[in-house]
Amino acid sequence: MKQILILQPEPIICGTTEEESNCYGNGTCLDGLCICVEGMNGTYCNETTASEPQIPTEPVKCGSTIEENNCYGNGTCVNGICICNSNVNGTYCNETTASDPQIPTEPVKCGSSIEENTCYGNGTCINGICICNTNVNGTFCNETSETPTPQPEPVVKCGITEDENNCYGNGTCINGVCACNSNVNGTYCNETNSESPTEPIIKCGFTEDENNCYGNGTCIDGICVCYGSANGTFCNATETKIPGQTEQINCGITIDENTCYGNGTCINGVCNCDVGVNGTYCNETTHEPQPEPVVKCGFTEDENNCYGNGTCLSGVCICNSNINGTYCNETNTEPVTPEPEPVKCGETLEENNCYGNGTCLNGICVCKSNINGTYCNETTSEPVIPQPVPIKCGETLEENTCYGNGTCVNGICICNSNVNGTFCNETTPETPIPQPEPIKCGTTIEENSCYGNGTCVNGICICNTNVNGTFCNETSETPTPQPEPVVKCGFTEDENICYGNGTCINGICVCNSNINGTYCNETTSEPVIPQPVPIKCGETLEENTCYGNGTCVNGICICNSNVNGTFCNETTPETQIPTEPVKCGSTIEENNCYGNGTCMNGICVCITNVNGTFCNETSHEPQPEPVVKCGFTEDENNCYGNGTCLNGVCICNSNINGTYCNETTSEPVTPQPEPIKCGETLEENTCYGNGTCVNGICICNSNVNGTFCNETTPETPIPQPEPIKCGSTIEENSCYGNGTCVN
Repeated sequence: MKQILILQPEPIICGTTEEESNCYGNGTCLDGLCICVEGMNGTYCNETTASEPQIPTEPVKCGSTIEENNCYGNGTCVNGICICNSNVNGTYCNETTASDPQIPTEPVKCGSSIEENTCYGNGTCINGICICNTNVNGTFCNETSETPTPQPEPVVKCGITEDENNCYGNGTCINGVCACNSNVNGTYCNETNSESPTEPIIKCGFTEDENNCYGNGTCIDGICVCYGSANGTFCNATETKIPGQTEQINCGITIDENTCYGNGTCINGVCNCDVGVNGTYCNETTHEPQPEPVVKCGFTEDENNCYGNGTCLSGVCICNSNINGTYCNETNTEPVTPEPEPVKCGETLEENNCYGNGTCLNGICVCKSNINGTYCNETTSEPVIPQPVPIKCGETLEENTCYGNGTCVNGICICNSNVNGTFCNETTPETPIPQPEPIKCGTTIEENSCYGNGTCVNGICICNTNVNGTFCNETSETPTPQPEPVVKCGFTEDENICYGNGTCINGICVCNSNINGTYCNETTSEPVIPQPVPIKCGETLEENTCYGNGTCVNGICICNSNVNGTFCNETTPETQIPTEPVKCGSTIEENNCYGNGTCMNGICVCITNVNGTFCNETSHEPQPEPVVKCGFTEDENNCYGNGTCLNGVCICNSNINGTYCNETTSEPVTPQPEPIKCGETLEENTCYGNGTCVNGICICNSNVNGTFCNETTPETPIPQPEPIKCGSTIEENSCYGNGTCVN
């Protein structure tokens, strides 16, 4: 009879670091949850119980034979119960489902010798990969690390006291909930059943599929713990997930349990109770009197309304720019220009709301994809080309926003004056040059407002669809399909319009002169030195606007995908053929720029106070700005009009390559290759957690080098600023569950 081999899904890891995935060597990771040994608790088994010494006991066996205790190689024995793999069930995991019969396979080994398969006793072999303990690395966990890695704090505790967190020694704390042993119950497993013990295995349902949770979860103590987006009593229901929206884990089965009886908030499947309320579902009260949550901002209507100069949030007035005081009734000494009333989009509520199909910005409805019309109340049948996801500049919000000192463009922070560093978090001693006043578009109010049909940016009117002319006062017969706006800049209307002091581009507020802040709501006091007129991209309006297919930056059109040409007025139907990354030298050190820079398109971009072709020369004096030119001739510096010169490197448009973007590709290629890995092992592919794998090359963090970022340098790392907290306790930092901590 022909056997069918069922491929197993990838195992769900328990955390984001190697130590969390290994449960710090004090437990076993099962379906994303750490099952801790006795005497250890915490989400990742990195906390000890110090109240009473634990008496070691024999592990509870799952059966009477070796095969039963080993769950026939198709599962794991935990507290006397076999936790079976997918498509396998039965008391000892020796039964397969009728739809897809499971054939047990030999476990994947980690190496060719006993030492390599046991990871030299310094880790655990999982699916052919050694998961190493703390301070141990290498393919087979046979290398040691000199610098210990700081351990993260556990995520969610089960109670307030040590006994509650340890579930009174009668269970295991998983994601803030005590999973009790047999014949023990209660919130903290401190209550016992009076009945005599029965069958140790509690089934989840009446049928084989229900007991197996339909292959979408694991049956633990008679309850199906579902994977991923599966839900329902037996994990046989799925939720429709909105793109970009996180999954919602319910806290219970009923509406009252999921709403925590109105006395708390359900976060990640756990009820966070209000003060004076406890219990699993926040349905138990304490005897202490509880204060009422403060909602109002003052005692009078004007104070509660923040005198019309701000917004009352959780009892605190958030004032507008140039306004301060407890109730926003005091003004700064600087002269404040009164903000104009927001321009409405129409005469009716539907028109102002753009019929729910768009957003009203400066009196113009910006419609969603496949929607057009003045008030976004007309549909179009033309297909919309999806826009690519913007490339992030770093891993944190500060790095992605370049610490508010620059703009993230294609994964690279373009820093403001007198600011440098990879994420624009280093300053130079030079005197900052103040920015000039914004350049007007014309001499009259109508011309400066582009006749209400566009936006004035750096003295040029950017017109809406079907409108052109120098001041957007001429109409066009042929409609141009508009792409969907990519990313909003904030959560409120003021943040999305950058408080009227800037322009929202790809989710980042580009502020006007003398204005800064994440949402352009802060002012600077430096004197203003007139700046030169911005460089235009061409002689006509179409050339300056890159024919609507790109953006004019410093006189160069940055084209959208599948569009090229000097003014982005040429299209290329072919697909770009990916090429191997250009190396910077012939040795590993030269390709890694000696750990003092980053290799970009075959050129080493060095860090501060380091220079040389391969960043292997140091200077004790402040270095000038890096060379900006891309070549030796004007065409090479202009990248032949087919790209943009950034930090001496030509960034080519689609279907264009070559050092100076003067070569084209004519072969059409449809499928894209898999991302190039950086090494053969998990540690090498993740650059040992000290860098990022880009096109098969590890880009190392500060003070770390080596091919796989596993070597350290003696320099002192630049400390990064800690996120600003809202208070000194967890409740204050979480705004007592009644708000959000922002800056």
